Amino acid sequence: MSDTNRSERARMHAGLSVGQAAKFLKMDRDDLIRSEKAETLDDDLVPKLCDVYYVWSEWIKGEVPQHDYESIDKMVVCSRNVDVGEPLTSHDRDILAEFAASMPHNTKTSEKK
Repeated sequence: MSDTNRSERARMHAGLSVGQAAKFLKMDRDDLIRSEKAETLDDDLVPKLCDVYYVWSEWIKGEVPQHDYESIDKMVVCSRNVDVGEPLTSHDRDILAEFAASMPHNTKTSEKK
C-alpha cells in the first residue's frame, strides 16, 4: 500500500474483509485487492470507497496527513477534568489520530479555519 492509497487501511479500520468490502462495493475481490496495492486510486472508485468505509476522500487519496494529532490533543485537553483512567499510549494515540484524520470533514466548518 502506498501513502497515496490508504484504501486497505480504511477497509481494515471499517472492520471489513476483502470479500465483504468487495460485496458492498459490487466489485470482484481480486479487483479490490489490485486497487489496494495500486499507487493511486481510480477517480470513479474513490466516492464508493468513501461511502462504504466512511472516510474523507482527501485522506484516502493521500492528499492530507495520515494522522491528525491536533484533534487528539484537543480531546485530551477537553477531558482533563474527567477521570479517563490511564493516559493514552503512543500506539493508541497514533490509532486515534489516524482515525481523526480519516473522518469526513464538514467543508463549511473547515473553511472557517
